[in-house]
Amino acid sequence: MVNGSWRPGSFTEEDLLKFVPEVKDLAEITTVDLFSMDSSNFQPEQWVELAKLIQKNHELYDGVVITHGTDTMHYTASALSFLLQNLNFPVVLTGSQVPPHKTGSDARRNLMDAIRVASETNICEVVIVFNSKILRGNRAKKFREVEFEAFESIGMRPLGVIEHDIRLTGEHLKNDRGKPKFFDKIEKMVCIIKLTPGMEPWNYPKLCG
Repeated sequence: MVNGSWRPGSFTEEDLLKFVPEVKDLAEITTVDLFSMDSSNFQPEQWVELAKLIQKNHELYDGVVITHGTDTMHYTASALSFLLQNLNFPVVLTGSQVPPHKTGSDARRNLMDAIRVASETNICEVVIVFNSKILRGNRAKKFREVEFEAFESIGMRPLGVIEHDIRLTGEHLKNDRGKPKFFDKIEKMVCIIKLTPGMEPWNYPKLCG
């Protein structure tokens, strides 16, 4: 904390557990401080490192929670959904719109919900838990910069909601697809092209640089 405000990397593992002390009654938690950086600086190298850490430890735990800045959380969730396939446990990403030290922050609720989803459900895929909703990792997108309702699913409804209990729609992936598959490479030479009438396919390489 600097001048009374949090900065990237200043929220330690001890702070995390002190923030929601009641989680000790829900699960046995091990924490790892992997990156001390703003999420806007995340690169494919960080996605691969996260995937490798989960692969290394996946037999030791029933679920994984990743705290992450909201700017690129949906990119990380989508990348992990392809790097970690046929999972037999939930990988849950969460964060907050308002810093933890601010009055009315959503950080505590989101973290508590994420830990509950990771420890209480049979979801076997990468998801984002935010504002009491469970969203498929590779279908989620951040639409709002200020409101707590920051993320939504594209083309599908949420996988579930968290209130006093967790209510799943039944659309989540389950552990019936064989052994987990892990990948440690990701192609970085990718660009997004908006298709418009009259576009000539042979110009695509030029558009991508």
